[in-house]
Amino acid sequence: MSKAIYPLFFEGGHNEDATLLEKAMGIIADLQLLKEKLKAAENKKGVAMDENLKQRLFKNQMKLQEEFFRKQGEKRQVTNKINVKLSKLEIRSINGEKIRWIEFWDSFESAVHTN
Repeated sequence: MSKAIYPLFFEGGHNEDATLLEKAMGIIADLQLLKEKLKAAENKKGVAMDENLKQRLFKNQMKLQEEFFRKQGEKRQVTNKINVKLSKLEIRSINGEKIRWIEFWDSFESAVHTN
């Protein structure tokens, strides 16, 4: 610290105050440096956390895919077991003729609706 900046502290017995001021200014500078280092460390930690988050998301995605493929395999097994061939249903068409509606409905109801 120069006498030009703080002249009152260097005159007449204020040397102790000047020394304390110098120490305080040094501590402030150190604190500012530590603050910058802390911000840099937090940024690095944020990146590390992002990487950790990516790894967790990747693991969860893999679990979901494995479960999906397992269920697909189970579905195929069930599908293979249910292969049943049904006979073709022949239901008369009414072709727009209102007179044939009752005949169509009786046929449809007995073959599809009530079964």
